Amino acid sequence: MDDNVTKKDIFRNKDLRQDLEIDMFLKEYNKNHNSDFRVFQKRDKPDYLIKDSSGTILGVELSSVYMNDRTVVDEHLREDPTDIPYDSDTHQNIRNNYFRRIVDKIKDKANKIDTGQYDISYLIILSLYLNDYYTIHIDNSEWQLFIEMNNHIFSNSKEFKEVFLIK
Repeated sequence: MDDNVTKKDIFRNKDLRQDLEIDMFLKEYNKNHNSDFRVFQKRDKPDYLIKDSSGTILGVELSSVYMNDRTVVDEHLREDPTDIPYDSDTHQNIRNNYFRRIVDKIKDKANKIDTGQYDISYLIILSLYLNDYYTIHIDNSEWQLFIEMNNHIFSNSKEFKEVFLIK
């Protein structure tokens, strides 16, 4: 990536953002699955087809989850850097809201598959980039509990081969 690319450039340019996200996804996915998938084709719905050395092709739908619908404008696109507040007294409520947004995003994408808005010629992986500053305050035990409590969404989805979270 060009060293002159700024965070604002990334949030304003969908192609640049998707290229960065698919690179992050492939790095983590291949590491976690001991695989060698590479981009096979960039497209839409799903965003990419990936292929490994054995010829297996999978679809990858990229998406991000933010604390709210204003996060990009209010935090990521600001001209001046700002401190992101953290209040331990409200941590549980904020965390639970964020977890709800993740579940809602998964359900929304699943509904789009169910209603024929996606090409399902190949199994699809939903890659969710947990792209909010607040995620640094959610520890691994909280993530694990969230995943266990929502195992039916992460492991037994008829729409997705897998839901893959990237922090």
